Amino acid sequence: MNVDAEGAVPREDRLASIARDLEHAAHLLPAQGPISVFIHHNTLHAFEDMSFEEAVAVAGERLGAEP
Repeated sequence: MNVDAEGAVPREDRLASIARDLEHAAHLLPAQGPISVFIHHNTLHAFEDMSFEEAVAVAGERLGAEP
């Protein structure tokens, strides 16, 4: 990543980084567009086939978080 003399990251690099992060996270989110009425959808569907403990561990690895 480029850094200028003041240590700032250029806007283009920040936008590219955000785009990569969104593309990476997109597979964890449901494929649905805007809706006009509420319909329940489990946004954690990527983890439904796992036990709770396994899902917490896998989500922690994928999202870079600690349980």
